[in-house]
Amino acid sequence: MIEERLVNVFKNDHRATSFYMRHKTTPGYATAVVDLVFASSSIKVLEHQQYDDNVSDHLAISATIEI
Repeated sequence: MIEERLVNVFKNDHRATSFYMRHKTTPGYATAVVDLVFASSSIKVLEHQQYDDNVSDHLAISATIEI
């Protein structure tokens, strides 16, 4: 329902997971993407990225936007 009003920044990216799997042992996490960024259509997303750094049990994500 949220995508009726906002754009999923990572929609066209194939991300197998948003979890840092070196911290997880349950295989279901390897196919779960739960961390998302949404923007309104008036915001231009210049770039977005998911990082593979060991900072959490989730993978860090970022978006650079232009308003």
